[in-house]
Amino acid sequence: MKLSAILPVLCCAGLLGCSVQRPAPRAMEAYQPAPFPGRDVERKTLLMHYMPWYETPAGRGQWGSHWTGHKKEHNPDVIGEDGLPDIWSHYHPLIGLYDSADPDALECHLLQMKLAGVDGVIVDWYGIAPVADYPPIHEATKAMFDAAGHFGMGFSVCYEDRSIQLMVEWNQLPPDRTTNHLADTMQWMQTNWFSEPWYVRVDGRPLLLNFGPIYLQSPEPWNAAFAGLPERPMFLALHHLWKRVDAD
Repeated sequence: MKLSAILPVLCCAGLLGCSVQRPAPRAMEAYQPAPFPGRDVERKTLLMHYMPWYETPAGRGQWGSHWTGHKKEHNPDVIGEDGLPDIWSHYHPLIGLYDSADPDALECHLLQMKLAGVDGVIVDWYGIAPVADYPPIHEATKAMFDAAGHFGMGFSVCYEDRSIQLMVEWNQLPPDRTTNHLADTMQWMQTNWFSEPWYVRVDGRPLLLNFGPIYLQSPEPWNAAFAGLPERPMFLALHHLWKRVDAD
């Protein structure tokens, strides 16, 4: 896959309802973009930027802050005059308030994407640290990863290095340990994701995006973290910041 063939689509998934029969489990296969019907030329690969941070009482025992607001300004158990639950969003999914780790919700989202011609997901991910809401986001990201492979969809990560900034500000991570933490995070991805056949690769390298860099805005910590991997990821950062970290 060529770098020019990547077209991330930033939008929210899961606003439509669906009812499907779950297929029998099958062995994971190497990810390949589906051919575009009626055309004999290579088309762009479409990847949807996906936020895995919604929690419900039915799924994980509580309403997560992305339904209630971080200061619990909203209560999804309260139905407003419009007949809709009170949530921290201008939009209400037609399938109802879902949990991002619910396999039925993930199946619905992925099959809707597939019907729309989307080839895979770029999941917004805060890493592996047991801090704030990072663990439930990590849990839901792993669930999406497994579901993507099951339904023949590609998977990639958009890593939020602001997670490191917040840990430093909350005294959860010493500033002189940030590079070590980044390296540990990259090693975890290498062991659990980069080497899997349905992880998206560009020019033979695993695709890693960064929503920033927000905190680590010099190339040294990134290069040090990548040095411990068998191959450097295809590393993409925001268009006005990528040169600061020598990204691709």
